[in-house]
Amino acid sequence: MDSNFTIKVNHTCSFVPKPIVYFNPVKMVVSNVDFRSMSFMEFISYVKNLVKDGRINVYFCLPQRSLRDGLRVLEDENDYVRFLDAGYENGGMINLYIDHS
Repeated sequence: MDSNFTIKVNHTCSFVPKPIVYFNPVKMVVSNVDFRSMSFMEFISYVKNLVKDGRINVYFCLPQRSLRDGLRVLEDENDYVRFLDAGYENGGMINLYIDHS
């Protein structure tokens, strides 16, 4: 299995509830990075540097799901493993959402 995949990063925005929407984000694509070789804390440091913000909450959305049904928080190593697994099961692609609050 290829250890690299693509993350579509949505940031510089906040979630708006009812229904949940991530309104007007800045989008970037990160490819060809071996995230499997990173620990959860290394990944969070990487993302903080990427979005130039040290105070963030990180979420991902399960593939083929809406934000309402598929949004998951990345808080620990177990969440990080689920995030990676979901991305690889989706052909190596997953959406990441950064909450700057």
